[in-house]
Amino acid sequence: MSLRPKTCVRRILSTLCSKRLKPTDYVDLSGRSRVNVTLPCGPTFLGYPKINVAGHFPPNTRGFFYYYTPPKAPPLVGELRFRCASNLDDFHNGKDLVLKDKFTPWSIPLYALANHVSYAKWREQLILDNLVTQATLDKWVTAKNTARDILKRDVGQDWPVLYYITQPFILRFNRVAFSFYAATKDEIGAFCVNNPFRDNRSSKSPFPYGGESSWIRIYMSSRNFRAGRGLVRFEPSVNPKRPEQDQVALRVLKIIEPVKTLVEDYDGYLHQPTEGMLIQRSNMAHPVPRLRLQTLKAAATLPLNFDDLP
Repeated sequence: MSLRPKTCVRRILSTLCSKRLKPTDYVDLSGRSRVNVTLPCGPTFLGYPKINVAGHFPPNTRGFFYYYTPPKAPPLVGELRFRCASNLDDFHNGKDLVLKDKFTPWSIPLYALANHVSYAKWREQLILDNLVTQATLDKWVTAKNTARDILKRDVGQDWPVLYYITQPFILRFNRVAFSFYAATKDEIGAFCVNNPFRDNRSSKSPFPYGGESSWIRIYMSSRNFRAGRGLVRFEPSVNPKRPEQDQVALRVLKIIEPVKTLVEDYDGYLHQPTEGMLIQRSNMAHPVPRLRLQTLKAAATLPLNFDDLP
């Protein structure tokens, strides 16, 4: 058995713009936990998500790094992705690398790229490629600092960024609260909402529903490793007592990580999340949470649906 250390292979990339990629930008990440690359603006690296030990990029992870902007999204929304493809001609037919849940794209969102020291060369490259501006990056630095000051804690990298109200996002069912950003053309708002799947009647078992062993690395407490996750979205909701108020409720669109009851003989006060349901409690005729858009500041100015975007 050879005891020689693994050779550090540094991959050379010319751009992160999908329209200007070259065949030489093709890289193989298979089986690696850390990838060293050289960008036109300098050398840097990336890693794969971890649990307790180093994670590794899956087998056959070959293709291209590129900057992804969702359809009709404002300039404040975007992320670094990896497109699996056999060659450059196959780029548009390829698929973006997904995480172990086989649903969530591997990505580094723009707000993380703007705020982490280790991503300095990546954001320099985004500016060099004219994909983002320094003003855009500065807005994300300000937004994160503002959110941290308000919440009195560090801000995670897994917050969704909504640019229209009914945009789907991923919710971990046993998180104390879920947070998200709302991004318009010129403004970013940060919001924290109590998790509607938290049963406040019990302090010992506040989360009656969860999953098996979640692969996501979570820093809060061990119970979060049995998270259970789903794709959800806000929807308009009418309060019969105050029909003049613009409010939204939460609907489960897809169960990503299977959910089960964690509390023995649970009375069903909170309904178990199932695909298609509006989240609600058994003693209430209306769904929860019902959030007033007026209290969500920047979110109140978002278009309701994707088709309403300019």
